Amino acid sequence: MVGIRLQNILFGYFAAAAVTLVFFRVSPGQFLVYAIGIFLVIVMIVAVVGMLGGRIRTSGLLRDKATGKFSGSRMQLLVVTVLGAAFYAGEILQTMPAGATLPAPPDWLLAAVGASNGGYLGTKIYAHVFRGLGQIADG
Repeated sequence: MVGIRLQNILFGYFAAAAVTLVFFRVSPGQFLVYAIGIFLVIVMIVAVVGMLGGRIRTSGLLRDKATGKFSGSRMQLLVVTVLGAAFYAGEILQTMPAGATLPAPPDWLLAAVGASNGGYLGTKIYAHVFRGLGQIADG
């Protein structure tokens, strides 16, 4: 059932793509950029509707799996990722009418997202190393 529904959606998507290429006389490169953007927006809408409808569970998203307590590192990773993605999406929307290439992300954005992911990874490594050492000392 799901396979047939997905086939119908993809058929409609690619039929609309073909009509767009011919009717609006869009170059294949520019069309590809718009098609990928539209696809990502559709995925985002499906995810948000799934979260709001309860089909995608978000309970425990900001909790540490080992302790069950609130995880500040998960919170900062989520905030920096969402804000960074929103900023870059705004940059894309501003530059897309002018050309078919994606703008380069600013260096500060790459540094912020990299530092955020590095910080999260560092806290995970720290927790696992010292939890492991504590188990060795107890055992």
